[in-house]
Amino acid sequence: MVEADVRKRAVKNQRDEGVIRWALDNGLEPEAMLQLLDDYATVEDRLEFVDAVVWLGEEIQPVEPEVGHIEGRETGLFYRGNVNLLYGTDGVGKTLLIQKIIMQELEAGNEVMFLDAEDGSPRNMFLRLQAMGCDPSWGSRLHYVNIDKPPSQANRDMFVEVAKRCSLVVIDSAGELMGLYGKDAVKDLETRNVLFEMYGRPLAAAGAAVVVPDHIAKSSDGQMPIGSIRKRAGIDGAAYYLSVDEGNEWSKTKGGYGQLTCTKDRNGTYYRGEKVARVQVFPAAVSATGELVVELAWSEFDDMLDEDIIESPPAAKPLPDTERTIIDIVTGSANPITPTYLLTLLKPHGIEMTKAALEVMLKNLAAAGWLAVGKGGWRAAPLHSV
Repeated sequence: MVEADVRKRAVKNQRDEGVIRWALDNGLEPEAMLQLLDDYATVEDRLEFVDAVVWLGEEIQPVEPEVGHIEGRETGLFYRGNVNLLYGTDGVGKTLLIQKIIMQELEAGNEVMFLDAEDGSPRNMFLRLQAMGCDPSWGSRLHYVNIDKPPSQANRDMFVEVAKRCSLVVIDSAGELMGLYGKDAVKDLETRNVLFEMYGRPLAAAGAAVVVPDHIAKSSDGQMPIGSIRKRAGIDGAAYYLSVDEGNEWSKTKGGYGQLTCTKDRNGTYYRGEKVARVQVFPAAVSATGELVVELAWSEFDDMLDEDIIESPPAAKPLPDTERTIIDIVTGSANPITPTYLLTLLKPHGIEMTKAALEVMLKNLAAAGWLAVGKGGWRAAPLHSV
């Protein structure tokens, strides 16, 4: 019975796992193990008042963002010891900008960790870094992990240990990481438990600037990241919206530029709506060096406060009839829908397509923020909801 109680405690409270492992390694009896867990919980859960006299008697220095150097500014983008957010539409260049900042940190002699739940292979990551001229010797300070299933507690502990040596930790991306756990990025409790409690907070507490790329949501409150209010509130560093105006897009044969707008800064370095930096991209085909060049610099903007980004909803482009029908069906369903079932529901509307074509369409709608994607369907099929 005592052994069963220990197992129940381990399942109920993830925090107990490390204590139980230590106790088992040291040969503690189950009764002693339960007492150890109770003592541990008592110490961990005890709240204490801070000494206000000490705090007020010291000169408190403001915290400034150190990671992500902006040419022409004395301050950077991301705060060490905090969780930061970078979001924008799919394909706007979020990962490219992060890779530029990785290059900055490696060139400065710092270590970086990249937890990749988005891409199935490191090839694209290192191909881009090579194109930027990354010195192969810097690879000893770049810690890349491809995550295709939920990491164990031992692996998450390893991430924290590595983060203690890093200036920057990237979790790419929020939605894909939560999808590994079958969790929904639009639900408050699931966002808090996975994104922040299991990853963001522990990694930031190690001293690194934790940066989470995310997609944009088409919602009534303007250009904001996909997901719950909890995700936005949980960002205790800074959040930036990366945008590229029509006509300024870059490609493999054409340079272009975008801009970073601050949408949240808990420490107050930048104000909400401030255009913080211009992102200029010169592909290898047109750059003077023959390498992929990404520049992050401050620039005189015509309008330093972009009210449209912060206060107004985006001007949504009309959806094609098929996509609109899909959204209407999912919205009207009491339960999340699998692609296979959705094919059946589309037929009365005169819409027939292959499952592969539907899955591509659903993926695009999810990336644009129209649909949320979870797991748990028959044979691990994705579940779509609004």
